[in-house]
Parts: sequence; structure tokens; C-alpha cells
Amino acid sequence: MKRTSLLLPILLLLCACGNSSGSASIDPRLVAIYCDLATAAGDQGQAAPDSVRSRIFASHGTTQEDYESALAPFREDPSRWVVFFRAVTDTMDARVIQQYSGYLSPPPTSPIPDPG
Repeated sequence: MKRTSLLLPILLLLCACGNSSGSASIDPRLVAIYCDLATAAGDQGQAAPDSVRSRIFASHGTTQEDYESALAPFREDPSRWVVFFRAVTDTMDARVIQQYSGYLSPPPTSPIPDPG
């Protein structure tokens, strides 16, 4: 897992510079599962406990084996992996914006009373 956590910053950098072509061939469910697993792992880059991973796969109606099999073509082709990670980062960004959208809006202002 340490190798994967070291590759993430590099791949994210490549995503920022990469080409977005081919993103239409990525199953959004695969991206959602990856995002859910990453969120469950947290900032430390540790794999989520097996029980949490099992719940994530079950919530998406798949198994870890099917997920790994679907992800394999992306892992085997660096250009596809970069496109996949672009979809992952876009999805994670959208989730953060949605989660914190109420906090991102400026608070309502009340009229300033006339001091006179």
C-alpha cells in the first residue's frame, strides 16, 4: 500500500497536465468506488479496514474482485490511469464543494445602521 500512497501525488500532478480524452470510457461507478475507498482510508493513506471496504463494495452492488478486475486495465496503462485519476479528482472536488457549499457562501449582510 505504501507504493500506492507514494504514487498518488505523482499521478495527481500528471492529471493536472494530462489530456482528458478517453474519460467517456470510464465507468462512473468505478470512480465512485475508488473515491469512497480513498475517503474511508483518510489522510494517512492507510487502507480502510476490510469491514468498511466490504460495505463500500456492497453499497455499489459489486465485490472487491470485480472492482479490481475492472480497475486493472487502467493500472496497466499509464495514460488511462492518468485519465482515471482526473475523473477521481473531479469527483472528489465535486463532493467537497457539495459538502461545504453552505460554508462557501458569504453570510447574509444586514444593513449598517445610520450613525446619525
